[in-house]
Amino acid sequence: MIKSITNGFLKLAVVPYVAAYLLSSAHIAYDYNRNYHTRVEQNSVENLRIHRYRTEVNGKEKYFTLVGEIHSYTIRENEIAKRLVDSHDYYASESGDSGCSDVSLFTKLERRAVNLTVAPLRFFYQIGTGRRFNNIGQIATKEGHKVYSLEGCSSENIPFGFQASRAVNGIKGALMGPLIYYAVKEEDPNLDENICDDSLLGEVRPKRDHLQAEGLVRLLETADIDNLLATVGLCHLDGATIHLSEQLELEEIK
Repeated sequence: MIKSITNGFLKLAVVPYVAAYLLSSAHIAYDYNRNYHTRVEQNSVENLRIHRYRTEVNGKEKYFTLVGEIHSYTIRENEIAKRLVDSHDYYASESGDSGCSDVSLFTKLERRAVNLTVAPLRFFYQIGTGRRFNNIGQIATKEGHKVYSLEGCSSENIPFGFQASRAVNGIKGALMGPLIYYAVKEEDPNLDENICDDSLLGEVRPKRDHLQAEGLVRLLETADIDNLLATVGLCHLDGATIHLSEQLELEEIK
């Protein structure tokens, strides 16, 4: 009796939800194709924070460019990124383009699970905002350049609670995917500047700021590396720069 009532309730709840999700997704496909060019043109916001520096490492003068980015680019940011990649010789990003072979199986599974759960959220956000173009690291990799990792295999140092929160938010995002598309589609693209107002970053942000600065110093200490282009998340730029200035004397080139 209870089982049949429960099954009946689930059918009443799930069937309308699935139907609404599929219909909304079909409308999104139509709306996206119809308004794609308009959306891309409207979101021509450029939120890259580009800083060019001169410094001295181990008695040798070095040049590097540090860029704060929102990891999915607008078309305008993508065009700027291509020019930056063309004008540099070495490249680095938070995670780089190569996996870490020395992490535990649990960390590998955890990373993959989190990435899978946030993928639908990222997808609806990108097509809703028009922020779907390759970032600097992706452009450099596509052109055959090695992209070094600033954080190395640092995910083992990231609290499990933070990764779990990301996964939960990713699942919520997947369940509400069509609503996310409609919400971000109507947002002012300039609101991207407020993206760092995220309480989830909390204790993790300073740790990652430090890791990224350490990784950048480590690369600059490598004798052959000069004219380096490095990217960090927009939320990490200020913190990473502070840590960097504590280890190197930086002269910004305007």
